[in-house]
Amino acid sequence: MLFLILISTLLVLFGIIFLSKKINPRGLRINILISYFFILFLSWMNFYQVVVLESSFELNQWQWIELGSRFINMGLTNDNLSAIMVTVVISISSLVHIYSLEYMKSDPHINRFMAYLSLFTLLMLVLVSSQNIVMLFIGWEGVGVCSFLLIGFWYKRIEASKSAIKAILVNRVGDLGLIMGLIMMWELYGTLNFTELNSCSTISSDSCYVIFIFVILAVAGKSAQFGLHSWLPDAMEGPTPVSALIHAATMVTAGVYLIIRMSVLITQNSISLVIIVFLGSLTAFFAASAGLFQNDFKKIIAYSTCSQLGYMVLVCGISQFSLSLFHLFNHAFFKALLFLSAGSIIHSISNEQDIRKSGNLLNSSPITSLMIIVGSMSLMGLPFLSGFYSKEVIIELSNSESLFFYGFIVSSIGAFLTSVYSLRLIFWGVLKEEKGSLLSKKLSFESPLAITVVLVILGGLSIISGYFFLFIKIEVIPTISSNTKLLPLIFSIIGLITVTTTIIFINYSNNCKTVISSFLINSWGLDLVLNKIISKLFLNISDFFYFKIDRGVLEKVGPYGVFYKINEVIRNIHYRLKSQYLNYFPIFALFIVVYLLIN
Repeated sequence: MLFLILISTLLVLFGIIFLSKKINPRGLRINILISYFFILFLSWMNFYQVVVLESSFELNQWQWIELGSRFINMGLTNDNLSAIMVTVVISISSLVHIYSLEYMKSDPHINRFMAYLSLFTLLMLVLVSSQNIVMLFIGWEGVGVCSFLLIGFWYKRIEASKSAIKAILVNRVGDLGLIMGLIMMWELYGTLNFTELNSCSTISSDSCYVIFIFVILAVAGKSAQFGLHSWLPDAMEGPTPVSALIHAATMVTAGVYLIIRMSVLITQNSISLVIIVFLGSLTAFFAASAGLFQNDFKKIIAYSTCSQLGYMVLVCGISQFSLSLFHLFNHAFFKALLFLSAGSIIHSISNEQDIRKSGNLLNSSPITSLMIIVGSMSLMGLPFLSGFYSKEVIIELSNSESLFFYGFIVSSIGAFLTSVYSLRLIFWGVLKEEKGSLLSKKLSFESPLAITVVLVILGGLSIISGYFFLFIKIEVIPTISSNTKLLPLIFSIIGLITVTTTIIFINYSNNCKTVISSFLINSWGLDLVLNKIISKLFLNISDFFYFKIDRGVLEKVGPYGVFYKINEVIRNIHYRLKSQYLNYFPIFALFIVVYLLIN
């Protein structure tokens, strides 16, 4: 079934590339819709067979790389983790394709856009179904390249081009970590197959610790953890479907997937677990605080994505990998819902992205407004919505061990801040009407039928996906008291009360420029540090090597220096002797022929 899903996705990609100019646009749209409905059906059938019926397997296609006694197979794995990830990728991708066909229909390059989306989907499937790290790396790099193409799709926009370049450069840091970790694992363990790696006994050495540091670096780059997060908010310059597909449901979760896939090996190293908890909890708190004073629809949701990724990484550090996967599963639906709903609102009010200018949209866009409310409430983790069933348990279990108590405190504060900016998004973006939003209100309208259907489906999944708890079979040992269990919900409720009070009495609209708001809007000043200090440092170093070393020392010694002069002398000598070479050539040729005949 998995192989059929991959082949079907590849055929859709070829169809878009080769048939886009041979059939009319309407026919192409119908073919894409039918194809992805078929692939979606296959993915859920695969989910039922592997997860529910427990029929996982590995498929070895052929021996790919052989070095001495070691070799790497080209193969697929179809276990619970792969089946769940394939289902998430295909489900979100199918809905995003339907959404994009309507959202981008006026764009003259829609066929190229749809081809990029399909290529990204294919490479993401390769990533999550790989049998070994080398194949995973192919998908890992592929989705990075696709993100560059999709973020910079409107390449004539300067900001879009800058954001695309920033995304691929920051991701190269994580890619370097994965390459170094891959090389060292091959040297230390003698295999790159995930099953064999997880079955390796503990090897105590300095190299072992370095490997985990490189893996964590790879995770931080791809999943936008603290320090390497800056590309994610800037990536919102791409079209809205890109934000929903790449930066909410699939690509950014690749780092979390890598941790879960290598879970058995990672749990053997207590230091790596502490680093993962610290990194995840810090990211959850940092991103939530950075989203407090943002005014851009998509940037608020982008920072919330970064924060939720922090929760996923945090719970991996307390060895609850299945719970991290469960939150990833839930997060995909309500975050895609938020992005696509925000994109629909932005599209309906003449591309205005400032939440303070959107106006009261309940009358003009009731369904879209309701969906963004549902997505925000699920993000807050309110009871009976999907986010509640995973996010709250993550915060609760982070208090299960005294060593990780700080993770509980920081993540609880993050839950409070999430409620604050989520309710602010609802209030200013959907409910409240401001003077500056009158023009937008006149222009606003409900989304077309295709977009509305996609939003309603995602809204339903954002409500019921938490009930998949039984199918995924998360094993969580209840080691927390009833009082502690209520604390995450209490923090969320306090956040609701706080933001309601500030909106009513203090006019929490971001119009006031304070030191705190400026500090948080600029991501704790990290953007300034990255752009003005670190980037400038590397530019100065590269300038030094280019002007002083490359064009200075090397060119003076090499092409235009000593070696050039020596070469010129030798060339002149040979040039003057070429007539003698021609005269002697027949003699030497005759000598060689005679020598060969004699012998």
